[in-house]
This record gives sequence, structure tokens and C-alpha cells, in this order.
Amino acid sequence: MTKFQVLFLLTLLIHVVFAIDRDACAAGIRHDIETQGLNPNNSTFFYHVPAPTDLNGTFSLWLGICLSKCGHGFSWYVGYEISNRIVGWLIPVLVLIGNMHMPPLGGKYKAFSILHFIGDPIDSMLSLQHTLAVRRAAKVWAEKTVTEHGLDKLGERVTPQGLATVFWAFDTLNADSKTTPISILGPLLRLKKFPFAIAEAAADIRNTTVKESMRTYLAIITYLATVTTAFVKASSSKQQCDSRPGNRVALAMLYCWLLPAILLSTFSARFTTSDACIRAIRRFVRHLEDETVTEASIFPAQYHSRFIEKGRTADGVQEVAPWSGGIYVYRPRKPLLSSSLPGYPSPVYMLVLSVLPIIIAMCIAIGISYSTPTIGFGCRSIAEISIGCMWLFSFLVGLLLQALPQVTGEVQLVIIGIKDFVMGFGALLVVTFIYSGAFNSCWCWSNGLDGILNHSLHVLLGVDANLQVNAEKIYPGLVGGGLGAQVAVFGAMWGVGGWGNMSWWELVGVRREGNRRATVEESAGDDSAVPLVERGPRRNDE
Repeated sequence: MTKFQVLFLLTLLIHVVFAIDRDACAAGIRHDIETQGLNPNNSTFFYHVPAPTDLNGTFSLWLGICLSKCGHGFSWYVGYEISNRIVGWLIPVLVLIGNMHMPPLGGKYKAFSILHFIGDPIDSMLSLQHTLAVRRAAKVWAEKTVTEHGLDKLGERVTPQGLATVFWAFDTLNADSKTTPISILGPLLRLKKFPFAIAEAAADIRNTTVKESMRTYLAIITYLATVTTAFVKASSSKQQCDSRPGNRVALAMLYCWLLPAILLSTFSARFTTSDACIRAIRRFVRHLEDETVTEASIFPAQYHSRFIEKGRTADGVQEVAPWSGGIYVYRPRKPLLSSSLPGYPSPVYMLVLSVLPIIIAMCIAIGISYSTPTIGFGCRSIAEISIGCMWLFSFLVGLLLQALPQVTGEVQLVIIGIKDFVMGFGALLVVTFIYSGAFNSCWCWSNGLDGILNHSLHVLLGVDANLQVNAEKIYPGLVGGGLGAQVAVFGAMWGVGGWGNMSWWELVGVRREGNRRATVEESAGDDSAVPLVERGPRRNDE
């Protein structure tokens, strides 16, 4: 065992042996006032004089006195209190995280999606907004193209909904390429079989896409109900101060950005299987019945992995799907200033709206912690600022990596995954330690930076009454305002993105009876060996 490990274990043992308790310390000082002759007017002992002597009074000690009387270390909370805090405030956050968009890819890419979601929430929300923005652009382009080329007047008409759906599918498979869906579909408009191919591909995509909005709404309701119940229970409790809400509410509100993020996620929908999209596009190519149009011509070779000067290419679209658009919360190539696609929302506005939820969550959390006795920027406020700044830093690092041409493809995804693991789980670990008592110390009870700057470091003890007032008046307003602000930000995303009132992208449906030609041709052996997507009953998990 190394010297560092020995010192670390000794530190933990010292913290356990000399465990401190805020209420026990307050009771001991009251006992000294009543029986040991401690003078309530002693200004070298008490920060505010005279110190109250009644049981419900709040009195303050200089930090040095607190350290000598209450202990120098920190004390973990008792087991049942840790479990109550985690179940009441942290588990609902994890439930929300579990309802984010999960790509129909392998387990490691599902894990990457979760890591990126909690480790870089700004980029996750921005990527989701750009995914939905592409669908709006697809609708605008499809309506214009159908009208200009008279595709709605052909014997077998092309509908804007069908064309926009195929546009979106191409973006899902090729979002990391400089080739746009417009450059792919534009030259195909003149082909005779184009209307039929579009209709069949759109039907296949609708049949293999699901939007699990009901599950997400239930998760949000569960989150709000659980947090509200824990809040009401804690604020109405008659037990000692460590059962009162305050900093634990602040830490829970630090993750209130999950509301707009999860709502964005559920609006994006997802494919049911990993190969559903590529199978629909392969059948689209076959139905065109044109020798010049092949899968290779539509999807040119892409970098599979590149680091500095070394790399290799892959023409298998499904192989590169995780970093080419298949994971909606991770979109490496997205415009930051402007886009050439028609009807595309302002990337700058979308960037601002992606940062706002983090700023709101951080401000609400800091506001609650600051107003929790002892008032000031203490350990928890500093931790909340640090976590918020860490998310901002994570976004900037990801932005830099995505801009570097020397790091692309799978290598870039792995590096970002490692970065997100450190950031995301680091933040959750810090919150878990705080809930467990890591900040249960004189230093973290004090007014922190305010006391250092004003030379007035002190600690309030016996703060039941203060916390009760906050729980009834201050905290509900901050919590309600924070959640309302997050919903308002999502409404702004809806308005700026322009995708909220679109119905074409609600892609859960069944194949229309009129489109049975493909089934007949495949039965006769005239179509591709790629089988039709199995048709089942209409999905009811919207």
C-alpha cells in the first residue's frame, strides 16, 4: 500500500471518528450557555451578539469557534437520510435521463448516447434541434420542389410529405457528409420510377419509425410528482434542520435542463431497428430501376476513422451510422452561423436556446443555495457553479474536436465519449457525495466566499425557523420559476425551429392500400432481395 493510500484511508477514518453534527453542536453550545457560564455577549465567540438562549433561536459562531467546538472534518449523513435524499431527489433525475432518445444501434452506442447527454447537454440539445431543423427544411424544400417540377400532376403523384420523409432519411444516414439530401434527390427527379420509389420508401420509413411521447410524458410527470412530494414532505416536517429542504433542492434543480432536453428527444422519434432506414433507402434505389443510380453513387466512401494523417474509408453506410447521423444527440457536422438548406432556422438562435437551459438551471440552483442559511456563496454554490461551467467547457471542447479535420469518425466519437464520461459521471458523483454528507462541515455551513471577502466567516446554528420560512416562501417560487423558464425555453425552441406545427414527421403509420405494387413485384422476384419491412398493427406507443 502506497503512502498516498495510507493517508487517504487515515483521512476517511478521522472524518468518521470525529464526525460532526450541526444540531448536536448547537445543543451543546446552548447547554454551555445555560450551565457552563458561556456569555451570550461574548463577541469573540459569537458573530452576532447577544446570542439567543431559547431553543428555537438562531445564533452564529465565528468559523474558528465552530471548528474547535463542532469539529474540523465532515460527517456522512446516516444511512436512512442518504437513501431518502437519493430516492427523493436524485432517482427522478436518473429516470428522466433514461427516457432520452436511444438509437437502435449496439449497446456501446446506447451507452455513448447517455454519456453524451449527461456529459455535454448543450451539444445534445443543439444536435436535437438541428435534427428537427433538417425536417423543417425538408418540408419547405419538398413543397417547393413538388410545385416547381409539377410532381403533383403526374400519373403517380409525388406528395410533399413523402418526398420530405425520404429527405430526412438521407440526412439520418449521411448527416456527417458534405453531400446534402438535395444534391442526392435533385438529379433523380427526372426518373420515371421516382414517384413510385418515393411513395414506397416513405411508407417503409413510416412503418419503421416510432415516437415514444407517452412514455416521456409519464416520466416527466413522475419526476415532477416525486420532487414535489419530497419537497412538500420536507418543508412540512417537524424534525430537526437536516430534514429541511434547501441545498438538496438546489442540486435537484441543477438538472432541470432535462425538461426541454427530454421533450426535444421525444419529438425527434426513432427507428425501431438499426437497419430500418438503410433498408428503406436500398429499396428506394432498386425501385428507381436505373443502372446509373447505385448505393455507392448515393453514398460515397466516408472516413471510418482518422487521427492526424492516418485513416481508412468505409463505404458501408450502416458501419458509419453512429457518427453520421444515426445518434440524434450527437451530430458532428452542424452549421453554427448559417445553413444553405431552405427554411433552415437560425443556427445562432438554436445555439443560444441550447445554452439557456444550463444557465437557468445553474442560476436557480445557486439562488436556492445562496439563500439557505448561512447566506452566502458557500461550498454548494461553488460546486453548482463548477458543474455548470464544466458543462459549458465540455461543449467548447466538443466543438473544438468537431472542428478539427485531423480527428474524425470513430476516433472523434471515442474521444468525445471519454470526455463525456469524465464530465457527466463526475457531476453525478459530486452530487451523490454532497447528498451523502461530503459538505456536512463547518466550512460548508459558513457563508463561504462572502465571509472571506468581508472578513466575516461565520456559521449559523439552529436554523430550523429560517429553513421553514424559506421552504414556505422562497424555495417554491424559485423552483416554480425555474421549471416554468425551462418550459418557456422549449416553447422558444418550438417557435424558432418551426417544427412544432408540422405533422409530416409524425412517421408512425401503416402502408396505404394503394401502394401494393412493390409487394406484387417482390413476389414475382422482380425486386431486390432486401425484404419488405414486416408490416404489423399500428403502433400505439405515441
